Amino acid sequence: MKKFVFLVFICISFCSCKTVHEVLANQRFKNSIGEKELARPIENNKIPFTLNSELDYGCPVVCLKINYKKAYFMVDTGSNIVMLSDKGLEKLGFSSYQFKTYCLSGYRIYLENNYPEIYAKVKNNYKKLSRQFDKDLKKGLTFSGLEVNTPYFKDFYYGQFYDSKIDGILGLSFLCQYKRVTFDFINNYIILDDEKLDGNATPLFFNMEAIGSGEDSKCYIDFYYKGKREVGLLDTGNYTFSPRSNFGKDENHYQMDYTVSYDILYKKLKKRAPIVHTYNDIEICGIKKDKIKGVYSNILFSTYSKICQDYLMYVNGIGCELFRDCIIQFDFENMLFVVKQK
Repeated sequence: MKKFVFLVFICISFCSCKTVHEVLANQRFKNSIGEKELARPIENNKIPFTLNSELDYGCPVVCLKINYKKAYFMVDTGSNIVMLSDKGLEKLGFSSYQFKTYCLSGYRIYLENNYPEIYAKVKNNYKKLSRQFDKDLKKGLTFSGLEVNTPYFKDFYYGQFYDSKIDGILGLSFLCQYKRVTFDFINNYIILDDEKLDGNATPLFFNMEAIGSGEDSKCYIDFYYKGKREVGLLDTGNYTFSPRSNFGKDENHYQMDYTVSYDILYKKLKKRAPIVHTYNDIEICGIKKDKIKGVYSNILFSTYSKICQDYLMYVNGIGCELFRDCIIQFDFENMLFVVKQK
Protein backbone atom coordinates (compact mmCIF):
# COMPACT_ATOMS: atom_id res chain seq x y z
CA MET A 1 0.00 0.00 0.00
CA LYS A 2 2.82 2.40 0.88
CA LYS A 3 4.48 1.65 -2.46
CA PHE A 4 1.22 2.45 -4.27
CA VAL A 5 0.79 5.77 -2.41
CA PHE A 6 4.42 6.68 -3.14
CA LEU A 7 3.93 5.97 -6.85
CA VAL A 8 0.78 8.10 -6.95
CA PHE A 9 2.68 10.93 -5.25
CA ILE A 10 5.47 10.69 -7.83
CA CYS A 11 2.97 10.73 -10.70
CA ILE A 12 1.16 13.78 -9.32
CA SER A 13 4.46 15.60 -8.77
CA PHE A 14 5.69 14.74 -12.25
CA CYS A 15 2.46 15.81 -13.92
CA SER A 16 1.87 18.97 -11.85
CA CYS A 17 1.29 22.48 -13.17
CA LYS A 18 4.50 22.29 -15.20
CA THR A 19 4.60 20.18 -18.34
CA VAL A 20 6.96 17.17 -18.43
CA HIS A 21 9.24 19.21 -20.70
CA GLU A 22 9.35 22.11 -18.22
CA VAL A 23 10.07 19.84 -15.25
CA LEU A 24 13.05 18.31 -17.07
CA ALA A 25 14.37 21.57 -18.51
CA ASN A 26 13.69 23.48 -15.28
CA GLN A 27 12.27 26.39 -17.26
CA ARG A 28 9.01 27.68 -18.62
CA PHE A 29 8.34 27.58 -22.35
CA LYS A 30 6.44 30.30 -24.19
CA ASN A 31 4.87 29.57 -27.55
CA SER A 32 4.75 33.31 -28.33
CA ILE A 33 8.58 33.32 -28.29
CA GLY A 34 8.54 30.29 -30.58
CA GLU A 35 6.29 32.06 -33.09
CA LYS A 36 8.62 35.08 -33.20
CA GLU A 37 11.71 32.91 -33.66
CA LEU A 38 10.13 30.96 -36.52
CA ALA A 39 9.00 34.17 -38.20
CA ARG A 40 12.66 35.03 -38.91
CA PRO A 41 13.60 34.58 -42.58
CA ILE A 42 15.55 31.61 -43.93
CA GLU A 43 18.77 33.01 -45.38
CA ASN A 44 20.61 30.69 -47.74
CA ASN A 45 21.34 27.63 -45.61
CA LYS A 46 20.67 29.37 -42.28
CA ILE A 47 17.34 28.15 -40.92
CA PRO A 48 15.82 29.57 -37.71
CA PHE A 49 14.56 27.09 -35.16
CA THR A 50 12.84 27.35 -31.81
CA LEU A 51 12.78 25.31 -28.63
CA ASN A 52 9.61 27.11 -27.55
CA SER A 53 7.10 25.73 -30.03
CA GLU A 54 4.02 24.17 -28.43
CA LEU A 55 4.35 21.51 -31.14
CA ASP A 56 7.40 20.04 -29.40
CA TYR A 57 8.73 22.04 -26.47
CA GLY A 58 12.44 21.60 -25.84
CA CYS A 59 13.41 20.17 -29.27
CA PRO A 60 14.43 22.19 -32.35
CA VAL A 61 11.41 22.90 -34.56
CA VAL A 62 11.76 24.59 -37.96
CA CYS A 63 9.17 26.01 -40.33
CA LEU A 64 9.56 24.99 -43.98
CA LYS A 65 7.08 24.92 -46.85
CA ILE A 66 5.25 22.06 -48.53
CA ASN A 67 3.17 23.08 -51.56
CA TYR A 68 3.57 26.74 -50.50
CA LYS A 69 2.04 25.92 -47.10
CA LYS A 70 3.84 26.31 -43.78
CA ALA A 71 4.96 22.98 -42.37
CA TYR A 72 6.55 22.41 -38.97
CA PHE A 73 9.33 19.84 -38.60
CA MET A 74 11.30 18.63 -35.62
CA VAL A 75 14.98 18.26 -36.56
CA ASP A 76 15.89 14.90 -35.08
CA THR A 77 19.45 13.59 -35.26
CA GLY A 78 18.27 10.47 -33.41
CA SER A 79 16.31 9.38 -36.48
CA ASN A 80 17.69 8.32 -39.84
CA ILE A 81 14.62 9.21 -41.86
CA VAL A 82 12.45 12.04 -43.09
CA MET A 83 8.97 11.24 -41.85
CA LEU A 84 5.58 12.88 -42.29
CA SER A 85 2.58 12.60 -40.00
CA ASP A 86 -1.09 12.91 -40.97
CA LYS A 87 -0.87 16.71 -40.90
CA GLY A 88 2.17 16.70 -43.17
CA LEU A 89 0.37 14.41 -45.61
CA GLU A 90 -2.52 16.84 -45.82
CA LYS A 91 -0.13 19.57 -46.98
CA LEU A 92 1.03 17.25 -49.76
CA GLY A 93 -2.60 16.90 -50.83
CA PHE A 94 -3.30 13.47 -49.29
CA SER A 95 -5.88 12.67 -46.66
CA SER A 96 -4.61 10.39 -43.90
CA TYR A 97 -7.36 7.90 -44.82
CA GLN A 98 -6.21 7.91 -48.44
CA PHE A 99 -2.58 7.34 -47.53
CA LYS A 100 -3.28 4.70 -44.89
CA THR A 101 -5.33 2.80 -47.46
CA TYR A 102 -2.32 3.01 -49.78
CA CYS A 103 -0.07 1.56 -47.01
CA LEU A 104 -2.53 -1.09 -45.87
CA SER A 105 -1.76 -3.66 -48.56
CA GLY A 106 1.94 -3.49 -47.68
CA TYR A 107 1.08 -3.78 -44.00
CA ARG A 108 -1.01 -6.89 -44.69
CA ILE A 109 2.00 -8.53 -46.41
CA TYR A 110 4.25 -7.41 -43.55
CA LEU A 111 2.00 -9.15 -41.00
CA GLU A 112 1.65 -12.27 -43.13
CA ASN A 113 5.43 -12.64 -43.48
CA ASN A 114 6.40 -11.73 -39.91
CA TYR A 115 3.45 -12.28 -37.58
CA PRO A 116 1.20 -15.02 -38.99
CA GLU A 117 -0.78 -15.37 -35.73
CA ILE A 118 -1.80 -11.71 -35.78
CA TYR A 119 -2.36 -11.86 -39.53
CA ALA A 120 -4.77 -14.79 -39.11
CA LYS A 121 -6.91 -12.71 -36.69
CA VAL A 122 -7.28 -9.64 -38.93
CA LYS A 123 -6.81 -10.76 -42.55
CA ASN A 124 -10.51 -11.17 -43.36
CA ASN A 125 -11.76 -8.12 -41.48
CA TYR A 126 -10.87 -4.69 -42.88
CA LYS A 127 -11.79 -2.84 -39.65
CA LYS A 128 -9.65 -5.13 -37.49
CA LEU A 129 -6.74 -4.84 -39.92
CA SER A 130 -7.05 -1.04 -39.93
CA ARG A 131 -7.21 -0.86 -36.12
CA GLN A 132 -4.15 -3.09 -35.79
CA PHE A 133 -2.33 -0.86 -38.29
CA ASP A 134 -3.13 2.24 -36.21
CA LYS A 135 -1.92 0.53 -33.03
CA ASP A 136 1.40 -0.43 -34.62
CA LEU A 137 1.90 3.05 -36.07
CA LYS A 138 1.59 4.50 -32.57
CA LYS A 139 4.20 2.02 -31.32
CA GLY A 140 6.71 3.26 -33.91
CA LEU A 141 6.02 1.37 -37.13
CA THR A 142 6.90 3.40 -40.26
CA PHE A 143 6.27 2.87 -43.96
CA SER A 144 8.07 4.08 -47.05
CA GLY A 145 6.18 6.92 -48.65
CA LEU A 146 6.10 8.49 -52.07
CA GLU A 147 8.52 10.66 -53.99
CA VAL A 148 7.68 14.34 -53.61
CA ASN A 149 9.08 17.60 -54.91
CA THR A 150 10.11 19.90 -52.06
CA PRO A 151 13.24 22.06 -51.75
CA TYR A 152 14.56 20.00 -48.82
CA PHE A 153 13.60 16.37 -49.38
CA LYS A 154 12.44 14.18 -52.26
CA ASP A 155 10.85 11.22 -50.48
CA PHE A 156 9.65 10.38 -47.02
CA TYR A 157 8.44 7.74 -44.58
CA TYR A 158 4.99 7.79 -43.02
CA GLY A 159 4.49 7.35 -39.29
CA GLN A 160 2.96 8.77 -36.12
CA PHE A 161 4.29 11.02 -33.37
CA TYR A 162 3.18 11.31 -29.80
CA ASP A 163 2.03 14.83 -30.67
CA SER A 164 0.11 14.80 -33.93
CA LYS A 165 0.26 18.61 -34.29
CA ILE A 166 3.72 18.47 -35.85
CA ASP A 167 3.96 17.87 -39.62
CA GLY A 168 7.12 15.80 -39.77
CA ILE A 169 10.64 14.90 -38.72
CA LEU A 170 13.89 15.74 -40.50
CA GLY A 171 16.43 13.05 -39.65
CA LEU A 172 19.98 12.11 -40.63
CA SER A 173 19.15 11.24 -44.25
CA PHE A 174 18.31 14.94 -44.64
CA LEU A 175 21.23 16.31 -42.61
CA CYS A 176 23.90 14.05 -44.15
CA GLN A 177 23.40 15.69 -47.53
CA TYR A 178 25.66 18.42 -46.15
CA LYS A 179 29.32 18.34 -45.13
CA ARG A 180 28.66 20.03 -41.82
CA VAL A 181 25.51 20.93 -39.92
CA THR A 182 25.63 23.39 -37.01
CA PHE A 183 22.99 23.78 -34.29
CA ASP A 184 23.41 27.21 -32.68
CA PHE A 185 21.51 26.83 -29.38
CA ILE A 186 22.47 30.41 -28.41
CA ASN A 187 20.81 32.22 -31.33
CA ASN A 188 18.60 29.28 -32.38
CA TYR A 189 19.73 28.71 -35.96
CA ILE A 190 20.59 25.56 -37.92
CA ILE A 191 23.33 26.21 -40.49
CA LEU A 192 23.66 23.71 -43.33
CA ASP A 193 27.08 23.34 -45.02
CA ASP A 194 28.61 25.58 -42.37
CA GLU A 195 32.29 26.43 -41.96
CA LYS A 196 34.29 24.35 -39.46
CA LEU A 197 33.43 25.25 -35.90
CA ASP A 198 36.27 26.15 -33.56
CA GLY A 199 35.53 24.17 -30.41
CA ASN A 200 36.12 20.93 -28.50
CA ALA A 201 35.79 17.89 -30.76
CA THR A 202 35.36 14.13 -30.40
CA PRO A 203 35.07 11.40 -33.06
CA LEU A 204 31.62 10.83 -34.54
CA PHE A 205 30.66 7.34 -35.63
CA PHE A 206 27.75 5.32 -36.98
CA ASN A 207 26.72 1.78 -36.08
CA MET A 208 26.42 0.93 -39.77
CA GLU A 209 28.87 1.53 -42.61
CA ALA A 210 26.57 3.67 -44.73
CA ILE A 211 24.03 6.13 -43.45
CA GLY A 212 21.62 5.13 -46.20
CA SER A 213 21.93 1.41 -45.54
CA GLY A 214 18.99 1.15 -43.20
CA GLU A 215 16.62 2.72 -40.77
CA ASP A 216 18.73 1.64 -37.81
CA SER A 217 21.86 3.66 -38.63
CA LYS A 218 22.47 6.10 -35.80
CA CYS A 219 25.04 8.74 -34.90
CA TYR A 220 27.15 8.21 -31.75
CA ILE A 221 29.95 9.64 -29.64
CA ASP A 222 31.93 8.43 -26.64
CA PHE A 223 31.47 10.39 -23.43
CA TYR A 224 32.33 9.89 -19.77
CA TYR A 225 30.31 9.59 -16.58
CA LYS A 226 32.38 9.82 -13.37
CA GLY A 227 35.44 8.96 -15.44
CA LYS A 228 33.94 5.82 -16.99
CA ARG A 229 33.43 5.57 -20.74
CA GLU A 230 29.89 5.48 -22.07
CA VAL A 231 28.41 5.68 -25.57
CA GLY A 232 25.64 8.08 -26.44
CA LEU A 233 23.22 8.52 -29.30
CA LEU A 234 23.25 12.17 -30.42
CA ASP A 235 19.56 12.95 -30.39
CA THR A 236 18.20 16.47 -30.93
CA GLY A 237 14.74 14.91 -31.03
CA ASN A 238 15.14 14.28 -27.30
CA TYR A 239 14.67 17.30 -25.02
CA THR A 240 16.38 15.60 -22.09
CA PHE A 241 19.05 13.02 -21.26
CA SER A 242 17.91 9.39 -21.42
CA PRO A 243 20.27 7.09 -19.51
CA ARG A 244 20.46 3.46 -20.54
CA SER A 245 19.51 0.75 -18.06
CA ASN A 246 22.26 0.38 -15.42
CA PHE A 247 23.83 3.67 -16.50
CA GLY A 248 27.21 3.99 -14.78
CA LYS A 249 26.69 0.77 -12.84
CA ASP A 250 28.22 -1.96 -15.01
CA GLU A 251 31.04 -2.55 -17.46
CA ASN A 252 28.77 -3.28 -20.41
CA HIS A 253 28.67 0.38 -21.30
CA TYR A 254 26.56 0.01 -24.41
CA GLN A 255 25.28 -2.49 -26.93
CA MET A 256 26.28 -1.29 -30.38
CA ASP A 257 25.14 -4.51 -32.07
CA TYR A 258 21.60 -3.87 -30.83
CA THR A 259 19.22 -3.83 -33.78
CA VAL A 260 15.84 -2.16 -33.70
CA SER A 261 13.48 -4.96 -34.66
CA TYR A 262 9.75 -4.63 -35.14
CA ASP A 263 9.39 -7.65 -32.85
CA ILE A 264 9.49 -4.95 -30.17
CA LEU A 265 5.99 -3.92 -31.24
CA TYR A 266 4.61 -7.01 -29.51
CA LYS A 267 7.12 -7.24 -26.68
CA LYS A 268 6.12 -6.33 -23.13
CA LEU A 269 8.33 -3.57 -21.73
CA LYS A 270 8.97 -3.19 -18.03
CA LYS A 271 7.94 0.32 -16.95
CA ARG A 272 9.74 2.54 -14.47
CA ALA A 273 8.33 5.12 -12.06
CA PRO A 274 8.39 8.64 -13.61
CA ILE A 275 11.25 10.00 -11.52
CA VAL A 276 13.50 12.81 -12.75
CA HIS A 277 17.18 12.10 -12.00
CA THR A 278 20.02 14.62 -11.77
CA TYR A 279 23.52 13.65 -12.92
CA ASN A 280 26.85 15.33 -12.17
CA ASP A 281 30.31 14.73 -13.65
CA ILE A 282 29.24 14.02 -17.24
CA GLU A 283 32.02 14.86 -19.71
CA ILE A 284 31.37 15.46 -23.40
CA CYS A 285 34.14 16.61 -25.75
CA GLY A 286 36.29 17.26 -22.68
CA ILE A 287 33.68 19.62 -21.21
CA LYS A 288 32.31 18.82 -17.75
CA LYS A 289 28.53 19.01 -17.25
CA ASP A 290 26.78 19.02 -13.89
CA LYS A 291 23.14 19.13 -12.80
CA ILE A 292 21.98 17.36 -15.97
CA LYS A 293 18.38 16.24 -15.63
CA GLY A 294 17.39 12.96 -17.18
CA VAL A 295 14.64 10.40 -17.27
CA TYR A 296 14.56 6.78 -18.41
CA SER A 297 12.90 6.15 -21.77
CA ASN A 298 10.57 3.47 -20.42
CA ILE A 299 8.91 5.47 -17.64
CA LEU A 300 5.15 5.48 -17.21
CA PHE A 301 3.62 8.22 -19.42
CA SER A 302 6.67 8.11 -21.74
CA THR A 303 6.28 10.18 -24.90
CA TYR A 304 8.66 7.89 -26.80
CA SER A 305 7.28 5.28 -29.18
CA LYS A 306 7.59 1.71 -27.92
CA ILE A 307 10.46 1.07 -30.35
CA CYS A 308 12.39 4.12 -29.06
CA GLN A 309 11.73 3.17 -25.44
CA ASP A 310 13.29 -0.24 -25.99
CA TYR A 311 16.22 1.13 -27.98
CA LEU A 312 17.16 3.70 -25.33
CA MET A 313 17.26 1.02 -22.66
CA TYR A 314 20.49 -0.17 -24.34
CA VAL A 315 22.14 3.08 -25.49
CA ASN A 316 22.22 6.50 -23.79
CA GLY A 317 20.23 9.25 -25.49
CA ILE A 318 22.11 12.57 -25.47
CA GLY A 319 19.45 15.21 -25.97
CA CYS A 320 19.15 18.99 -25.96
CA GLU A 321 19.46 19.25 -22.17
CA LEU A 322 23.25 18.88 -22.56
CA PHE A 323 23.64 21.54 -25.25
CA ARG A 324 21.64 24.52 -24.02
CA ASP A 325 23.70 27.73 -24.40
CA CYS A 326 26.17 25.89 -26.68
CA ILE A 327 26.87 25.64 -30.39
CA ILE A 328 27.25 22.07 -31.65
CA GLN A 329 28.35 20.82 -35.05
CA PHE A 330 28.01 17.52 -36.87
CA ASP A 331 31.07 17.46 -39.15
CA PHE A 332 30.16 14.59 -41.49
CA GLU A 333 33.15 15.29 -43.74
CA ASN A 334 35.74 14.73 -40.98
CA MET A 335 33.49 12.57 -38.77
CA LEU A 336 33.73 14.86 -35.76
CA PHE A 337 31.25 16.17 -33.22
CA VAL A 338 32.19 19.66 -32.04
CA VAL A 339 30.93 21.64 -29.03
CA LYS A 340 31.57 25.34 -28.44
CA GLN A 341 30.43 26.85 -25.18
CA LYS A 342 28.92 30.31 -24.83
